Amino acid sequence: MVKMNARGFNLAEKTKVAVEKELKKIKKMLPKHANFEMTISNTKKVNECCCVLIVKDAGDFIKTEAFADSADASINFAVDSLKRKVRKLKNFLIAKKRKQINSNFLSFDESVNFEHFESDDVCERKKIVKTNKILLQMMDEEEAVAQMETLGRNHFIYIGEDGNTRLLYKLEKDGYGLLICEC
Repeated sequence: MVKMNARGFNLAEKTKVAVEKELKKIKKMLPKHANFEMTISNTKKVNECCCVLIVKDAGDFIKTEAFADSADASINFAVDSLKRKVRKLKNFLIAKKRKQINSNFLSFDESVNFEHFESDDVCERKKIVKTNKILLQMMDEEEAVAQMETLGRNHFIYIGEDGNTRLLYKLEKDGYGLLICEC
């Protein structure tokens, strides 16, 4: 159920049991096949721990991070944050189900502004230092907005209902932008 990794120190058995107890409460709000991954490590700052808690559920996942002076405190903050995110996602899905809205109510009138990108010669000197693989899922704009907010990111890539890949991103002001890749 819970995969725990502690980097740089050993986690007390009492802490492991307490974490599993709290995550069992959260698991009741999630599908049966949801899995938890927790990584606790020391940060570069002196006397600071980071707890990263991820819920994986058949391609969808919720991620939360917490920083504190001790491992126990960072774990407690991460679990509390995860509870809030799961509750927020659950409330969103319930509201969506109640409304039974087929049309999208979000409008994406803003177009992408490419003026702030640097020239080609500067971009050639930069190297790709990190690569991530993601599983693209088919969803509508409402689900994509909810997933992006749940992950706490500024962008989200998914496959639209028409089969085209889409990039959803937050605008500096209120609202979102949508980039549709046509094949």
